[in-house]
Amino acid sequence: MAALIEDYALLGNCQTAALVARDGSLDWLCFPRFDSTACFAALLGSEEHGRWKIAPRAEVIAVERRYREGTLILETVFETRDGRAMLIDFMPMNTSGHVVRMVVGLSGQVEFGVDLAIRFDYGSSVPWVERKDAHTLTAVAGPEMLVLHSPVALHPQDHHTASQFQVGEGERKVFILAYQPSFEPLRAQIDADHALEATAAYWREFSDRCPDVGPWTGQVKRSLITLKAMTYAPTGG
Repeated sequence: MAALIEDYALLGNCQTAALVARDGSLDWLCFPRFDSTACFAALLGSEEHGRWKIAPRAEVIAVERRYREGTLILETVFETRDGRAMLIDFMPMNTSGHVVRMVVGLSGQVEFGVDLAIRFDYGSSVPWVERKDAHTLTAVAGPEMLVLHSPVALHPQDHHTASQFQVGEGERKVFILAYQPSFEPLRAQIDADHALEATAAYWREFSDRCPDVGPWTGQVKRSLITLKAMTYAPTGG
């Protein structure tokens, strides 16, 4: 079942957008444009319509969520009895279409689970999934393809792709999902750290143009970032 709409946070690259729930489930994404069909559509149905969840396997005691100031980089902190860890989600700018998800250990040891169900055409098309190596898989449906670069081993599970891993304090795991046409050779993997820095710089340069409007400056900047993210950059529409 989808989360309440107020529990979703927006990611975007000014060409398309994604929605991430408080529990770490990415439940909506159209690639590579806003008007493309959805490859994750659990927002409209169930997990069988496509989602990508990264979350602790143990009971979550508390969840804190925020955007990095002046950006559209989402940070979700999960607290369990075993420790705390942060999930960083963002969509790099000026790429053909990527979602980057970083898991960073803050304290203790936190075991995470990954559940990936790619379903093209609003959940109606189950793709052909192929493992290219221990850390890369492709999902193809006709002319469309998603490529997942994973730092941990992946395995099939009931038409989903799953994994488990642990992060301790200071440890990090980076997952990169990329879109490309299926008839093209696999593209090179992007540098996630560079993409994070460039994405933060892009949004801060934009949001810093907003003048100080008093006690509501933060809210005005957040509104401008949201409107910018939902504007299709190639045409301004």
